[in-house]
Amino acid sequence: MFTNYFLGYVNTKALRGALVVALGATLAALTAVALVATSGTAVGQQQGQEAPPSQGLESSAETGVAPKPEQSTQRDFVPAERVIGLNEGVTNSTQGIEQAAEASGGRVVESLDDPKNRAVLLKFPSEQAALAAAEGLSKRPDVQYVERNGIVEGSAVSSDPDVGLQWHHTVIRRTAADLGTLPSAPPTIAVVDSGVDYNHPDLKDNIWTNPGEVAGNNIDDDNNGYVDDVHGYDFVNGDGDPIDDLGHGTHVAGIAAATAGNGIGVEGVSPNSKILAIKVLSSTNVSTYFNVARGLAYARTAKTTPETNVINASLCADPPEELQLLADEVAAIKAAGKILVSSAHNDNSSATTGGCRYPGSDPNTALRVTATTENDCRARFSNFSPASNPTFYNIAAPGDDIYSTRLNGGYEFRRGTSMASPMVAGAAALVWGKTPILTREEVVNTLVSTGAKTSCGFVAPTRRLDVRKALLGTSETAIIGQLLDPATGRAPGQWPVFGSPPLATAKLFSGNTLLKADETTQYGFYEMTGLTAGTGRTLKATRSGYVSSTLRTGIRIVDGKVTGPSTDALPQARDTGNATVTVDWKTHQPRTDTDGCRDTCNGWDFEIWVTVPEGVTDPNGNPQLFVTSAGVTGSLTSAPFVSAPYQSSTFETPVETAIIGSQAADGIYKVAIWKWAIPEQADYNPFFNGSQASVQMYDGAARLGGGLKRVPSTCGTNQGPGGQWWYVGDLTKIGTSYTWTPKNLCTNSGP
Repeated sequence: MFTNYFLGYVNTKALRGALVVALGATLAALTAVALVATSGTAVGQQQGQEAPPSQGLESSAETGVAPKPEQSTQRDFVPAERVIGLNEGVTNSTQGIEQAAEASGGRVVESLDDPKNRAVLLKFPSEQAALAAAEGLSKRPDVQYVERNGIVEGSAVSSDPDVGLQWHHTVIRRTAADLGTLPSAPPTIAVVDSGVDYNHPDLKDNIWTNPGEVAGNNIDDDNNGYVDDVHGYDFVNGDGDPIDDLGHGTHVAGIAAATAGNGIGVEGVSPNSKILAIKVLSSTNVSTYFNVARGLAYARTAKTTPETNVINASLCADPPEELQLLADEVAAIKAAGKILVSSAHNDNSSATTGGCRYPGSDPNTALRVTATTENDCRARFSNFSPASNPTFYNIAAPGDDIYSTRLNGGYEFRRGTSMASPMVAGAAALVWGKTPILTREEVVNTLVSTGAKTSCGFVAPTRRLDVRKALLGTSETAIIGQLLDPATGRAPGQWPVFGSPPLATAKLFSGNTLLKADETTQYGFYEMTGLTAGTGRTLKATRSGYVSSTLRTGIRIVDGKVTGPSTDALPQARDTGNATVTVDWKTHQPRTDTDGCRDTCNGWDFEIWVTVPEGVTDPNGNPQLFVTSAGVTGSLTSAPFVSAPYQSSTFETPVETAIIGSQAADGIYKVAIWKWAIPEQADYNPFFNGSQASVQMYDGAARLGGGLKRVPSTCGTNQGPGGQWWYVGDLTKIGTSYTWTPKNLCTNSGP
C-alpha cells in the first residue's frame, strides 16, 4: 500500500484477495483550504476488538491511508471462520450444522436468516480446525456452499451557502433552471457503509426513524430481529446504533440526500429522500463478507416509509474465489426489484477479473459507476469498461473533489468512485419518486439511456449521468464550463477561500451581441441555458481585480446538446508594466498508462517556461536562465522578478501562468510551453493533438500580442528526449512596455 503525495491515493492492487468495500472510491482531496479536512482512514485494528486480517472489503474512496500491519498470513480472510450457505427448503433449524461444527470445536456465531439468502457463520479454535471441518460440512445435504469469510476495507440546488462548491450539480444538470419541483417523497436510500452521522445538521432531518422501535429499551419492539434499530443497524458492533466513526458513510449520505433549502451547507442529489443508515465498516475501515451481506440483506428487507428501493454500496471486494454469499445477496436484491448502486473502485484499470471491483462488477448490480472530473473526462483513479465490454460499468458520474458532509457537522472535499456512486443513487431515487410505477429495469434504463456520452479517458463511449434529461426526457441547448485563476488553480478570488465575492461573470457573445451571461459559482462553474444553435460564439469573462477579456473563440452551440464543460484561465489584472502569460487546455486527467488506456487516452501536463535575458541573476547572484512552474518558480519580490506560481499537477487543473514583473530586467523573454510526456513514459498524453492548448498574454489588464494563440497542428506528434516544446514567441521588455514577436514553432529542445 502506498500514499500519493497529494491525493492520499490507496493502491488497492496491493490488497489482493480482499473484499474492498469500495467506499465509492473516496480519494480525499487534501487541499490547503480551511474548509477541507483530511479524512485519513488509517487501516488497522479497532480498539477493543479482535484484529482482522489485513485484506477484504474496502471503500472506493481515495483517502490518506496509513500502512496496515500484517496480522495474519491468511491475509484475505478472517482466520478460523467459515460461511455456510444453506440450501433452499432447509428448515430454520441449524442444529445439525452446529453439531457437526462442534465436533471440530466450532460454533455458530452469526446467522443470516433470510429466505432468499440463508447462511451461518462458524467460528473454530484455529484455521486448521476450520479446514478439517469444511470438507465434511460441504457434503451435507442441507449445505449449498462452504466459503471463507473475507475481509472488507474502506478504499468518496438551493440557497444553501456551499452548494456553489458542489460543481457536480452543474455537470450532471442537477441545477438546470427548468428542472421543476422535485419529488416530495422519493424512495428511501440505504447507505451501506461506515454508518452515518445522523446528528449532522444537514442530514438529521432526512434520517429514517423506525416508528415501531423504542430507542434504548433493549427490546426488539417491531420483531424484525434487530434490537433498537431506530435509524438502521450497526453490523460491526452488533447493535442498533449505526453512528459513523470513520467519515466515509457521512460523506456518501450527503452526496445522495443532504437536506436542501435549510440555509446551511450543501444539498444532496435527492434532498427529499430518507436515509437508512447501515454500518458495515469499522472505524478502521474494515469489515467482512458476512457483515456486508447482512447489511445488504437488512436494506433489502427493511420496512420503511417511503420504501427502501435504492441501496448504495460504495464498496468493493477483491475475492480470489469465495463469493457465493455476496453474489446470492446481490441476486436477491435484483429479484426484489430494488436498485443496487455500487462503485467501480480506484485501480485505474479496465480488467474485468481480479482486483477490487465487486459488487460493482456483478451484472446483477443495477448501476455500476465509474468516476469523472470537472472536465467530463475519466478521473485518473477510476476503473473503466474495456473496449470488448463497454457496459461492464454502465454509467459514470463526477467523483473528483466532491464537496459533502463530514463528521461532527462539518464539510469536506473527497474524491473517488465512492463519491460518484451516491450521485447515481440519488438520481435513481429522483426518477423513481417522480414516476413510482416504473420498474427497476425501467429506472435503470432511463438513467443510462439519457446520460451524456463521454469518451475522454475512456476506451469506449460511456454514459455520464444527466439528471435533467432523466427526469424530463427532453434535451437542452446550453453551455457549461469553469473559470480558473491560473495563479492558484482555483476559482477567481482570494485564495485559499474559494471564489471570494464578487464572483466572476461568464458571457457568451455572437459578434458584439451578448447572448447570455451567468455569475459563476464559488467553484468557478457557469451555465447558460436556453441558447439557440450557432457557430462562431465567443466566451468572455469579467470580475473586479481580474482582466476583462475574450477567453475562447469559435465556440459551436449545437441544438439539443450541452456544450462543455471546458476550462478557461482568467488571470488577475496587474498594473501596467507587468506582463502575464496564461495557458489552458482540455484536461489534466487521466494521467497514467494502463491496459486499454495509454498515451492518447490520457490527459496532458503542460508547463510554462520563460527564458530570461542573458545576465539576469537569482537572489543569490547566480545566473538565472529561465523560470518555470516545474520547479524554478522565480519571484516577483526579488530577482529575477519573474514568477510561475502554480503548477497544474498541484490540484490537477489544466491552467498555468507566468508573470514578468515591472522590475524585471529589460530584454527578450522567450515564452514556451513544455509538454511533460514522451511516448516512452507512463504518464500523460505524449502528443499535443487534441489538447486544445491556448496561450494568452496581457500587459497589466490589457491584451497583448493579438489575443489567443492556439497550439499549431504541426506540434502534433513532435517528440524527443527533452519532451516536446511549443515555442510561442518572444516578449521584448523596454521599461514598462512590451512588444510581441510570434514564433509558433514546435521543437524538441527549449528556445
